[in-house]
Amino acid sequence: MTTPGSPQYEGFFRDRAASDADCVANNGVCPDWIAANLDRYVDPFLEHVWLVVASVACGLLIAFPLAVLAYRRRWLVAPIANVTGILYTIPSVAAFFLLLPITGRGALTAIVALTAYTLLILFRNVLEGLDAVPDEARDAGRGMGLTPRQLLWRVELPLALPAIMAGLRIATTTTVGLAALAFFARRGRTGRAAGGRQGVQEQRHRRRRALRDPRHRPRPDDPARTARDDAVDPCEGGDVTATLAALGSFGDGVDFLVRERQGRGGGDVGGLGQTWELLWGHLKLSFAAMVAACAVALPLGLVLGHTGRGGFLAVSVANIGRAVPSIALIFVFFAWFGAGFVNVMLALALLAIPPILTNTYVGMREVEREVVDAGRGMGMGAGRLIWSVELPLALPLIMAGLRVSAVNVVATATIAPLAGFATTLGDPIINAGVYGDEGRIGAAMLVALVAIATELLFGLAQRAVTPAGLKLSRGTQRRRLNVINRRVPTTP
Repeated sequence: MTTPGSPQYEGFFRDRAASDADCVANNGVCPDWIAANLDRYVDPFLEHVWLVVASVACGLLIAFPLAVLAYRRRWLVAPIANVTGILYTIPSVAAFFLLLPITGRGALTAIVALTAYTLLILFRNVLEGLDAVPDEARDAGRGMGLTPRQLLWRVELPLALPAIMAGLRIATTTTVGLAALAFFARRGRTGRAAGGRQGVQEQRHRRRRALRDPRHRPRPDDPARTARDDAVDPCEGGDVTATLAALGSFGDGVDFLVRERQGRGGGDVGGLGQTWELLWGHLKLSFAAMVAACAVALPLGLVLGHTGRGGFLAVSVANIGRAVPSIALIFVFFAWFGAGFVNVMLALALLAIPPILTNTYVGMREVEREVVDAGRGMGMGAGRLIWSVELPLALPLIMAGLRVSAVNVVATATIAPLAGFATTLGDPIINAGVYGDEGRIGAAMLVALVAIATELLFGLAQRAVTPAGLKLSRGTQRRRLNVINRRVPTTP
């Protein structure tokens, strides 16, 4: 496991120029070193811009026709939204590595993953824009003899353009942040390396052959290991082995999660014991960050929403939080405050605050004023009015903010090993030199499942806390809940 002081950790953070040695050696913010090496950032910056433009353009080309089709065939809205939502929930680092066995290393993997993250944003905003077109405008177009296609391009699309542009703005901001992690999908700045997809496929075939024929398996010299390997293992059954072999690299990842083996560094890696240790560390870090974020954002949002003051603060915090890339904030905390659980947890808490604060404020302000006035007329004080009237009605939107923050925290905790806290599922993903490619794939699969499970659990909780009256009213009249997401708001 990579920890501060280990060779892998030192090699990652201390491969710097010799100038300004003291600052660089302490992993600080070094303006002199940055100014002296500014030319190093030109090519990566241009490549970063190219990845963002290509991904957003591909996302628009896919999401726009899907939104138009769903607009014409309303039964398609839920399936498309659910599929794009699941794609968006998968952590970006995990997505890059899950695509490697399919697309190989290179620009294609980065663009496919980044495009997938734009689909939900663009689909929802295009659909929102088309739905917002006044019926009078459509009736006037039909009265002029416009065909459905002419009506779309001459009437509906121009009126929906503000919402579509808002979606493009949000998708671009999101992709700029996520593209900073695209180096995980690439071996160099000039595209796919020579050993990219072919190398992955060759490793897949070699492992599949080893699973099918025990004679190809390397046998360690350690007698204790030999005895452990000869013991009965549920993954050694013929049917299970054949299934894992058929899954290729993904089967190797599953095998890593359940069975211990010797890592590239010589130590034991994998198995249920270490998998649980990493999973528990990941969940513990995410839970602590969410508790810290809720302790700050919930009381502040409730007070600001009740008084009606501070709306500019809530919106500004949401916009700033959406614009700052996760990895940038993690490394800023690492540079200034050092490594460790507490510092990484505080950085994740800062990422979680904007959705919770904004959704709490908006939820409180969306409570009908007549209901609040009725509570005041009954003699309720401010505290009782918040807890007995406003909070129950605002709870669904508050839970939506908690869901967004929880998924973001679980996803971002994957890169915690880069900031010195290695006991998360991100450790096998980042440190393939210790865990191997099968460890990287296995951890990526598990962290993706954890993120999806978090999304589903909070979604069920949001539905459970929604008052029955609100559910009935939504059945007859659509009530838009503008979930202000750090990365995925619906409309501006």
